[in-house]
Amino acid sequence: MSIKELCLTDKQHLGALKRLHALISEGMELTAVDSTTIGDRYTDCSWGLCSNAVLVWPHAEEHLFPDHFIKHGRVAPKYLTDNQMCPMDLRNAPDGDGCFYHCRVFQSAVRTPTAAEAVDLYNEMIKKVEEKINEP
Repeated sequence: MSIKELCLTDKQHLGALKRLHALISEGMELTAVDSTTIGDRYTDCSWGLCSNAVLVWPHAEEHLFPDHFIKHGRVAPKYLTDNQMCPMDLRNAPDGDGCFYHCRVFQSAVRTPTAAEAVDLYNEMIKKVEEKINEP
């Protein structure tokens, strides 16, 4: 599998953003887990692209292991490219550090957004991605 095949397309990124926008708008509660258990490390934020919810990632082609998603429901979303961002990320562009260290939810020095603020952040990101996709 090539590097490109391991990453979401811009359209897949946009689809995930739109699904999360709808879920937050419909009242999905914010949950956030940073597991530090040896052998079971993961990060999961219901309002972010690190969500492990099938509702956010319902399509097998969005997963690193599509056959495991189909057979076992294993959620393992493909990676974001260098120009794809999560609205919960405070940065204007990724810098290689990983989004956890710049997350509006996981970093205690930053005020976690309200649902209305999260929806606004998603609106902004969706608009940017749509403009990028529609560029001639």
